Amino acid sequence: MPRRSLFGEAATVAGGVAVGNSLGHVAGQAITGMLGGRHREEIVEVLPRNYTPGTDPTGPCAYEISQFLQCASTNDDISACQRFNDLLQDCKRRNGIP
Repeated sequence: MPRRSLFGEAATVAGGVAVGNSLGHVAGQAITGMLGGRHREEIVEVLPRNYTPGTDPTGPCAYEISQFLQCASTNDDISACQRFNDLLQDCKRRNGIP
């Protein structure tokens, strides 16, 4: 059985936290910028009702929200993000999120 180091495990956890935190900040910044833009209605319609714009997504669909917002913030055509929208809708359905 291989030995696991406490340092190695801590580094792995820290890396995961950093990635999650970065995605959250990207999503928070993206939604803040986009809500003033032309895609506002389309974006708000896709997000869970309990999501507060400008905050880091949390909960069971946080990753999907982050991915959708990142796509929407980098594309002029919101239809380019349809796959991310579909994944977010699936997550919301699976978790009973309105």
